[in-house]
Amino acid sequence: MKFIHQTAFDADLHEATVITMWLFPQLMRLLRPTIFERARPGTRILASTWDLNSWPADATDSGNPSIYRWNEPARVAGNRSWEFTLAGQRTAYAAVVEQHFQAAEGVIRADPNREVLTEVKLSSEEYFLQS
Repeated sequence: MKFIHQTAFDADLHEATVITMWLFPQLMRLLRPTIFERARPGTRILASTWDLNSWPADATDSGNPSIYRWNEPARVAGNRSWEFTLAGQRTAYAAVVEQHFQAAEGVIRADPNREVLTEVKLSSEEYFLQS
């Protein structure tokens, strides 16, 4: 186990498996983009007393004080394209996905067909689609 003392904004979170915070709510909310960008999927994030506002907790213990837990979600935002062959027929696919922490939405195209992706829920390195 290794403990490092430095500012929260400068911390290298790539190897972290757990991030624990007990900071003022304003500072925790300012740290959201840093954590989302630098922590790898699956990292557990724990906070006491205050949540991360628009980043809803994956689990909450409503004791006194409240404890909140988030799992760093997989990153799926972006544009992707691929081809897939099924029963000898090759189909081109493309997707555009926007992500906000563990929620995402987007559009996927398979040749002339299009589908809107809604209520995409992300958890660590897995994701579940509901359309």
